[in-house]
Amino acid sequence: MKKSRKFSGYWISYGKTMMVPTPNSGNAPFFRKVFDWNRSIESAVVYLCGLGWHELYINGEKVDDSVLVPAVTRFEVRANYLVYDVSKFLKPGKNCIAVLLGNGWYNCQSTQKFSFDKAPWRDYPKLLCDVVINGETAVVSDTSWKFTNSPIVYDALRSGEHYDARAEVPGFADAETDDSNWKNACRCFPPGGDIEEEEIEPCRIMQRLKPVGVTKLFPRVMIFDFGVCLTGWCEITVKGNAGDVVTIDYSEKVRANGDIDNAENGMYIVETPFQHDVYTLKGGGIETWHPHFTYHGFRYAKIVVPKGTSLESVEAHFVHTDLTPAGTFRTSSPYLNKLHEITIRSYLANFTGIPTDCPHREKNGWTGDAHLGCLVGMWNFDPKNAYLHFLRVLTDCQRKNGQLPCIAPTGGTYGFNWGAGPVFDFMLFEGVRQIWQFYGDTAVIEEFYDNMVRYLDYCLSMSEDDLVSFGLTDWAHPVDVYAIPLDVTATSFYYNCLQYMIGFAEVTGRTADAAEYRSRAERTKASFRKHFCRPDGGCSDDSLTSLACALYYGFTATPEATAALLAEKCRENGHRAMFGIAGAKLVPRVLADHGYMEDAYRIATQEEFPGWGYSIKQGATTLWEQWNGINSHCHIMYGSIDAWMYEYLAGITPAEPGFKVIRFAPHFVKDLDWAEASRKLNSGTVSVSWKRVNGEIEFECTIPEGSTGIIEINGTTETGLQGVVKRKYKA
Repeated sequence: MKKSRKFSGYWISYGKTMMVPTPNSGNAPFFRKVFDWNRSIESAVVYLCGLGWHELYINGEKVDDSVLVPAVTRFEVRANYLVYDVSKFLKPGKNCIAVLLGNGWYNCQSTQKFSFDKAPWRDYPKLLCDVVINGETAVVSDTSWKFTNSPIVYDALRSGEHYDARAEVPGFADAETDDSNWKNACRCFPPGGDIEEEEIEPCRIMQRLKPVGVTKLFPRVMIFDFGVCLTGWCEITVKGNAGDVVTIDYSEKVRANGDIDNAENGMYIVETPFQHDVYTLKGGGIETWHPHFTYHGFRYAKIVVPKGTSLESVEAHFVHTDLTPAGTFRTSSPYLNKLHEITIRSYLANFTGIPTDCPHREKNGWTGDAHLGCLVGMWNFDPKNAYLHFLRVLTDCQRKNGQLPCIAPTGGTYGFNWGAGPVFDFMLFEGVRQIWQFYGDTAVIEEFYDNMVRYLDYCLSMSEDDLVSFGLTDWAHPVDVYAIPLDVTATSFYYNCLQYMIGFAEVTGRTADAAEYRSRAERTKASFRKHFCRPDGGCSDDSLTSLACALYYGFTATPEATAALLAEKCRENGHRAMFGIAGAKLVPRVLADHGYMEDAYRIATQEEFPGWGYSIKQGATTLWEQWNGINSHCHIMYGSIDAWMYEYLAGITPAEPGFKVIRFAPHFVKDLDWAEASRKLNSGTVSVSWKRVNGEIEFECTIPEGSTGIIEINGTTETGLQGVVKRKYKA
């Protein structure tokens, strides 16, 4: 559970009251406090909750390289403070602590479809702070702090940042600076939620990219191409006259004439510019700048400089949550390696504090995207804290009747009565399940157990004959987003929630609950079979997704016939991906599970529309939102194929929670010469590799100490394996 703290200080702001939300809340404020400490400094810690986003400075220096902190929460339910070790920044004598505050998610100004400008938590930026030196509270936030305007004259999450360098405050964080003209801070209302320690890794500038190309539209209008879609901002270095204005607009697409194109991605932002940064020069030499309190999704940047100003350099900063890499995957197929690469980039570009759908148009925590990307994160990174954070955001949004929104956080009512349903809400159960499976942690089950109980009771109240039919179905289907019967997909994922809940109840000793959920699951399975499954193996409309649901969840009484029908239909359409995001997860898995791995591989690798190969053939650097490439070019919801590659091509899965038992069951597809994967665990690294050598398969796996392995290959099973295991098999 998260750590809370009783602060000695109280909340302070700069005197504005959010009686009526305003489009532009004005300059981002500096706050500062000068204090004396006349003893040695053995330890010094700052506890700071600065909303929406903050930067902390001590004696003229920014204390760390984090950006966009803290991560978004449902602020009226909980807000997070950060803990900074500032021992090396303080000194005996006079010191200064300074905080720069931005709006972030806390004070969304841009009018948009999702109503965050009307969020119930919305207010002007504020802070709560304690400084503890040698275990003694030395400074607290109170009205003795001073504040003034910073040169950030406008900052908005989705719109951009405007910075006037002429208004810079030299020495704003220096103890010797005269702040007599600064105003005293005002005591203000708290945000309303519990104040808890931030446990998620912070966002940072994780990569710096130089342009790979530039197009000059007009003499002083340039389009810079950074080669890949990413999340973050541009840093510019310029030289010019005081008052000269440089603008930067961001996009992931360009028109035929080379100009940027935001027609599809800027549709939800009204009244204010979309992804638009402005820098006003102070003049007198070289100036370097990048935004502080916004971020963008882009590949291209349109930079306009006035006459008399020279653009000395520009680079893109890839900003995302600093997740620790944990997994590796490679094969003999350059295509698959590319698919893995762009999936990882899509995942990181959509993890900026929370898992999002896209980094530009919405930046929303869509639960469907989150659940489909969850295993991608688990295999490739160490995202436990990140997913715990998001699960808390999601459950903080849960209504008393158990209903969940399809975006978390939600700024109001959006996401409850449209979009939310088992296909998306499954994230609550998938997040808990995968933390349990990958880390062996049952505490996560205990923390969210009551939330899951309420949700399943809500689904029961919405059911008819133990079937449910609400929310989104197989979203982003290439024919129509509503192409697949909703009662098929919604019931399938509801059943999956019940299956998971049986395991959660059993492992935590709730035997009566386990029996209840088993009964519900059996009734749901029987009803699905009665309403949708046929003796010939068919299911509902016989779409790929419907057939996959019948197989994956064990609904069909004739699995061999259903699998044969699914494989036949895949072949009839040339192994095109005739499914949306739910089918993208299920179809390759059930084909492999029922002996049709070659067909699954063909779907994953064919290059015609629709399919993953089609986007790669078109030059995709991140996964697309739609198979045909309209709208966003940076989504993670089709990323489930990456987890499939780990689990079926490399063939590695945790057979017991925490990898206490590890299952190795790779599929040796004809078009691959070798594959290898690894995942770091607390006890070491589990790895697997196989390759074709002289008509045989040479297989090797490494099982870390404290775990045992199971090998299931070519119809044979070995158990109780330890250490490094090498085998040869007939190809």
